[in-house]
Amino acid sequence: MIITALRGKEIKIDSAYLQSLLRRIVPSEFLQLLSWNCSPLGESKEESSVYRVSCTVKENDKEQNYALILKILKPDSKRNQVDHYYYWKREALVYHSGLLNQLPLGIRAPLCYEVEEYPDGSVCIWLEDLAIESNQSDWSLTHMSKISYLLGTYNGAYLTGTPLPTESFLCHTWMSSWVEVCAAYAKPIEEQKVIWDSCVDDFEGKSSMWEIYHNNRRRVTSLLKTLEILPRVFTHQDVHWDNFYRAIEWMRFINSHRLAVCEHLRCRRRARSNVWICITKEESSS
Repeated sequence: MIITALRGKEIKIDSAYLQSLLRRIVPSEFLQLLSWNCSPLGESKEESSVYRVSCTVKENDKEQNYALILKILKPDSKRNQVDHYYYWKREALVYHSGLLNQLPLGIRAPLCYEVEEYPDGSVCIWLEDLAIESNQSDWSLTHMSKISYLLGTYNGAYLTGTPLPTESFLCHTWMSSWVEVCAAYAKPIEEQKVIWDSCVDDFEGKSSMWEIYHNNRRRVTSLLKTLEILPRVFTHQDVHWDNFYRAIEWMRFINSHRLAVCEHLRCRRRARSNVWICITKEESSS
């Protein structure tokens, strides 16, 4: 194997393989890998882990430093369905397909140097390091407005002629999958009512909330059917500053509905199996 897990977050990478990846960044047969080290980015999750691989190379008697991002995806039988909103292998398939090389102007993915699957089922994705730590801070309202406008322009491209991707590994029923998974974790409605009644005194003047909640629960199917007839775009689904600029967070791309886009522009939810995207400098600056 090219990559071998050792202790905890420590991994071992074949030097010859790493040098071959670096030669895709610097296409020189004289490039020689001198040393490298691997540091984890964020906490290793059950489903994935992310590392920065920092390298020192020598080319024509001159030493230079380069870095790659390595993301390791781990198989998950609970998320092994292609139409699952959090399909464990989707990110690797998206990168391997070259789909992210065809995005509308103004937004791009990092370069992908290699996607490789191993006998244990895990998948390694080798990506460009965008060196973006300096942007890891809350956005101002002005910055958020600019980003929202740019994302709207990007999504709007799919409503004005840009063809939607049709690859089978994309999630075409994201909201239905999300609702189905959430419902599996919910207590039966009778148990929920008992819990509500035991706490109703804490909600003075809001006793009608249970009826509103219960009625909306019964409307889920019809709401999902309505969602199906809305125009579709190729979208992120979890937009906030912590997803856009941190190297440990990745944008999730699915073939989804415009309403779902608006919902997730409002809400801040933790990123999951996503794809790293950056807005081009000339459109996000100032």
